[in-house]
Amino acid sequence: GDKRFGILENCDHIFCLECIRKWRASSNYEHKVVKACPECRVKSDFVTPTKYWPENEQAKQEVIKTYKENL
Repeated sequence: GDKRFGILENCDHIFCLECIRKWRASSNYEHKVVKACPECRVKSDFVTPTKYWPENEQAKQEVIKTYKENL
């Protein structure tokens, strides 16, 4: 299938895109909880979808930058 990852801008955790979107759409928790990383609880305003697992911070930032430029 067409598996994609969801990158959070403010931490190093990467999730299955569908999983992180479900987490962030959950109404079972407070807004501040679902906008935070499920692992480390650091808040990120965006989830960036990508087909590629970024190898390092520079690659991650490049993926995020490219995605935002194309919104």
